[in-house]
Amino acid sequence: MKHLLLILISFLLLSSPVIGQETLNLKLHVHIMRDIEMKVHGEIMTNDHISKANIANEVLPEVNRIWSQANINWELVGVYNEDVVKKGYRQIPAGYPKNYKKLKNIVEKARRDSSGKSDPRRQIPLFLFMQPGNRIKPSEFGQNNFHVYLYPFIGNTSQGNAMRKHKDTGNSLGFHTVVGTWTNKHNKGGIPEKFKLVEDWEKWTKIKRGSLSRTIAHEIGHVIGLRHNRCEGNCLMGPKHGYKLTNKQIRRARNIAKKRITNNCKPLKICGYKGKMKFFK
Repeated sequence: MKHLLLILISFLLLSSPVIGQETLNLKLHVHIMRDIEMKVHGEIMTNDHISKANIANEVLPEVNRIWSQANINWELVGVYNEDVVKKGYRQIPAGYPKNYKKLKNIVEKARRDSSGKSDPRRQIPLFLFMQPGNRIKPSEFGQNNFHVYLYPFIGNTSQGNAMRKHKDTGNSLGFHTVVGTWTNKHNKGGIPEKFKLVEDWEKWTKIKRGSLSRTIAHEIGHVIGLRHNRCEGNCLMGPKHGYKLTNKQIRRARNIAKKRITNNCKPLKICGYKGKMKFFK
C-alpha cells in the first residue's frame, strides 16, 4: 500500500505542468467600496466589517494558497478605501437612470433568469460607482495590473463577476472585477449573510458556502483566461464550490499571466479583452 502511494505521488509530481517552472508574480489592487449601504430583504449591508488588514493578512494569503498549485503568486500592490461615486455620472447607456439610489436599486433587485444566468444590468451601476481616476486606463490594458472591487452586495444569488464584456450594451468593462462581501447564493436568494473570509483546509472537499478568498481566486481565474468547467466536486472554476485546477487550466492561466507580465497581449483580444471601449474615452 505504501509503495503504491509513493508511485501515485511520483506520478502526480511528474504530470504537474509547473514542476521546474518559475513563479509568476501578478500585481493585485483591492478596492474596498465605502459610503454605500445596500438593502435586501430588510438586511442593511455595508463593508464596515472589512479592513485593509483583513485583506492583507487573511484574504491574500488564502488566495495565494489556492493559486500556488499553478505556481502563480498574487502580490498585493495596495488596498484602497474608495467612496462610491454618487453623482456626475458620464457615459450612462440608454435605459439606465442617472440617480444613484435608482442605480443601486438595480443591483439590489438583480436576479438570475430562468436559465440561471445572472442579470447583466447590474454591471453598469457597479462600474459607474467606481472612482474614474482609480480605474485602469486603456493604455494599461493587458499589463500586469489586476483590480478587484469589493461591494457589500452585487446581486441576488451572485458572489462575483469578472466584468469582461457587458452583454446588453457590448461595452468592455475592462476586467474591473467585482465581488460581494455579503451573499445569499447559499440560501437561494434569502436574507444575505456576511461572507467568511477564508475556508478551513480540512473542509475544502465539503464546502457549502465558499468564502471571500475563494470567490476572489475564482474571479481572477476568469481574468487570466479560465472559463467555468463542468467538473465533479472540488474545482475552483466549476459550478460547485472547490479549489482545484486542472492541468489544462494551469497551462492556460500561466500562458495569459506571462503575456500580462511581459505586456504581450497584442492584440488585446488574445487576453480576453472584447467589446467597445466607450466607457474609457
